[in-house]
Amino acid sequence: MLHKDVKEDCSYLITLLLNGYSSCAEQRSGISSKPAAAESGGNPQEVSRLQPTQDKVNTYCRDDRQHRRASRDVAEQKRKAEVEVEVEEDVQAAQSDDSEAAKEANVRRIENQQRK
Repeated sequence: MLHKDVKEDCSYLITLLLNGYSSCAEQRSGISSKPAAAESGGNPQEVSRLQPTQDKVNTYCRDDRQHRRASRDVAEQKRKAEVEVEVEEDVQAAQSDDSEAAKEANVRRIENQQRK
């Protein structure tokens, strides 16, 4: 049996991965090498563009926010999927009702023709 924290961590990582979110540590490591590479490549515009991005990640990125955002997106996707299933069931029910009504109309028409 897994420890509760391990389960929660696994659930957190799976949620992030499924929704295309990366942890803050991944974001920091991904962006930390880019300004130096741009600077060594002689690209000052890239350095000036990356610095605010790096500052924002360092300031605002928190794993609990990432997890909350990913969880919210999973819930939204689940809700949309449930709505789609309900709509499909309604369409099938309506088609079934239409076919029943058509059958009844055919039976009535045949009965009317037989009476004549």
